[in-house]
Amino acid sequence: ESYQTCTYKGPSHTPGNKPIYFSVDIVDLPGKEYENAKIILFARVLIADNYLEYEIGGEKIKTNLAQAMVNSEGIGINGFDEKAGSSVINLAIGGVKAGRYPYGELKKGTAEIGLIWKGKGYATNYYIKCDSAQPQIVYSKGSITIEAESSTNYLGIVKGSFRGTFYIPNCEGSQEPTAITGRFVVQVHMT
Repeated sequence: ESYQTCTYKGPSHTPGNKPIYFSVDIVDLPGKEYENAKIILFARVLIADNYLEYEIGGEKIKTNLAQAMVNSEGIGINGFDEKAGSSVINLAIGGVKAGRYPYGELKKGTAEIGLIWKGKGYATNYYIKCDSAQPQIVYSKGSITIEAESSTNYLGIVKGSFRGTFYIPNCEGSQEPTAITGRFVVQVHMT
């Protein structure tokens, strides 16, 4: 048997989480019983926004260049927005299932976030407790929540949110605790 394939190329912009409809006409079917036959297939496709947005220090940033990398160990999500002072945000999640991942040393069941914002490096998952001979890492009480994850194919999405406190971890000055909240809907790329 031979199969015909076709590729649908979506619009250059998303229609705001609204479905689009399209149809495919199938003609010239093999076999005498299908002579002059025509089959029309209809499909409804939801084209979701692809974004990662967050609020930090009173500023709202929406990255348009966002993606998720998924493998058996977990999910990595990153976003970049040149307009927001070259802000870069990276989320690492130690798992692939829907649920809450508290901040901690990255392993199964935990998460961490790194952010470069206006030239400053922040780390949401910890600050350094400097008042002892041996400085200790103390993890933020925030978390990343995965609401929906689809890694069964290239066209899946990862949807969720995050919150916590960012710090600049050091013992020489203020660690600048800064609240952050955010959410994301990003396309999966299998690794």
